[in-house]
Amino acid sequence: MCIVIEDLVSLILDSNPNWWQRDFPRLALVSAAWLHPVRVRLYARPALTTYRACHNLARSLDENPFLLHFIHTLDLRPAPALWGADADAAAYPPPESIMATSVPRLLALTRLEALTLAGDAAACAPRLLRAVAAPHTIATLRIEGSLRRDAGVASGLWQSRLPLLEWHPELTARFSRLTSLSLASVVLDIAEPLVFDGGGDGEKSGMPGCMLEELTLDRVELAPSSGPLSSLLGGPDAWQCLRTLSITGGAFDRHHLYGFLCAVHASLEHVVLRRYPKVLTPFLRLGLSLEPFVAALPPFRNVRTLTMSDVLLDLDALAGLAHRFPGVERLDINEFYGGWCPPVLWAAFLAESDAGTQCLPKLKKLAVGESFVKYGCAAGSTKPTNTGILKEACAARDIELSYTVNV
Repeated sequence: MCIVIEDLVSLILDSNPNWWQRDFPRLALVSAAWLHPVRVRLYARPALTTYRACHNLARSLDENPFLLHFIHTLDLRPAPALWGADADAAAYPPPESIMATSVPRLLALTRLEALTLAGDAAACAPRLLRAVAAPHTIATLRIEGSLRRDAGVASGLWQSRLPLLEWHPELTARFSRLTSLSLASVVLDIAEPLVFDGGGDGEKSGMPGCMLEELTLDRVELAPSSGPLSSLLGGPDAWQCLRTLSITGGAFDRHHLYGFLCAVHASLEHVVLRRYPKVLTPFLRLGLSLEPFVAALPPFRNVRTLTMSDVLLDLDALAGLAHRFPGVERLDINEFYGGWCPPVLWAAFLAESDAGTQCLPKLKKLAVGESFVKYGCAAGSTKPTNTGILKEACAARDIELSYTVNV
């Protein structure tokens, strides 16, 4: 009789990080020793892309309550387009019923550490977020919308309409342990936080809430009636722990972006500001000249990595970056809007000194856009022209130079 040790099964499963979810049910049938290790991995991070999957998981958890403690991450992204593809679809409740019954039962899990709401779940995110039974355990929250089809529009014709996400101060207060928030493809309507007297000293403060460490805004637009981005968190000290900020695309004008960056600049260590890929309409515009925008910002003394795109640089703009981001160790300018910065200007910038101090004295890595590849030296050339000038300037300061391709 062959006996399989359960610890050995765990080692086998951990040795391959590329198991597919559909592999686990088959592996669970190998023997009794495989059942528990497979269950732990199968139910740890369920990703539900159909209404049927939401219904089946909720039913399984009702019938097998011991499975509840396996689930730590939940990814809900039901897609109505997939409903009815199978012949037995009529045996399941309609999508509206599943969204009203099965999905709230899944959100009643008490051990969730990360939650993603996408697809139709993003369209009703405010209601679903209030249905979360244990919001204080969730550290990572992602809400990912998508283009939605308006009623009466012919099949296959999609309107550029993103779901509306109404963000109220009470949500910030409920998710008190939240450290990472990611919003994608939504229209954000931020309610102004409630302000109350701090207690006799004349100071005013907002509703206490989470202390974010990471914020990602991907193709997020602000509703006309929305409050400023800085009101996303309730308390006045809520931004003190923010370390990473990434903004990709989005309908933010210069006023909104400037006000938000001024509110969060003190603690930031990693900043990404870039537009969406050029196959779609770019929303994020920092202007044809970066220098006036950068000159108005406060200094970001703690930022170590800076990534920017969709900007036209000149020597003044580079000097402005050096003054506002003096501690940058990695600078990634991966695309230029309307032109590109010649290597000779980059070389002059790296060789420039201010009161005896080099510009960006801590810079260790420089990544520049694909324009440098296009206008680089001819193969086998040793003449210091084009990118060769920049290579020599980087080598003189022991800076690692790389080229990035537009994505």
